Amino acid sequence: MKLKKLPYKPNNGYEGIKKTTVMMQSLYDDEYVYFLIIYKDPTHSLNCFPWEKQSDGNK
Repeated sequence: MKLKKLPYKPNNGYEGIKKTTVMMQSLYDDEYVYFLIIYKDPTHSLNCFPWEKQSDGNK
């Protein structure tokens, strides 16, 4: 799948990853869906951001 534009607009001085290869796998059970997403991160960033909406409104 090719994206025609970035899905977000970075606002921290980093221009974002403009091109990379992604491998995605998923599985599910009776309660959850699990995702494995592997891609090259040229920043080697260890910052993690939750994908679940938090009580303070962050996603």
